[in-house]
Amino acid sequence: MMTKNTQSTVRKRASRPGPLHCERTAKWLVISTAKGGSGKSTTARNLAVAAAHDGLRVLLIDTDAQQAVARWAARRPEQAPPLTCEAIALAEIESHWSRLDAWDADIVIVDTPPGVESSPGQMQALLRKADLVLVPVQPSDDDIESAAPWMELLTRLDVPAHFLLNRVRRGSKSLDEAKLGLLETGGRLAPIEVRDLEDIRRSARAGIGVMELRAGNGADDYRSVWAFARSELGMRT
Repeated sequence: MMTKNTQSTVRKRASRPGPLHCERTAKWLVISTAKGGSGKSTTARNLAVAAAHDGLRVLLIDTDAQQAVARWAARRPEQAPPLTCEAIALAEIESHWSRLDAWDADIVIVDTPPGVESSPGQMQALLRKADLVLVPVQPSDDDIESAAPWMELLTRLDVPAHFLLNRVRRGSKSLDEAKLGLLETGGRLAPIEVRDLEDIRRSARAGIGVMELRAGNGADDYRSVWAFARSELGMRT
């Protein structure tokens, strides 16, 4: 768990919160799935970077106990486009609604822990608050088997959601099989997939997004995912 000093560093390097009780209503983009290691944190931070480069005020929330996103934000260079990151335990998220809604943000992007076992009520409340949920899935049988019931839950909650294929090899048989398997669940599939690329991992270690890495291989992947999410959210930049 992060110390108070680490949390202070995250806020120091983030943009200042806007005035309270503003008229802007932020869109909520939640990155969530039942299985760990599917790419939730990677997706959250790269979409936050893409939104910040679009000139949006970004509030990034890390509800995962591992706090990978919050640690990444603490490494973010001062000269990078600003974004605000907060680590909030999922079990406590509902007590922060009013304060978070009062931030002068355009978009709130939330990284979540896998599953609902630890705080099922709070997880479902967060999912209901979402304007869009992206469900990262690797092209493996294990990921698809765990993602299918998660999408069923989102459907029952009447939450707009799409599978996002992640860490793929384009042109591979496994990718084609994964697309078919996900479509057969009845869930919707984002029209862009993210490749398995070393530059994406390298950028995380530097506290930046892959699109901020010089000639970063994978930048176009996340630009495209962000363009899709922005369209689904009905946002203009």
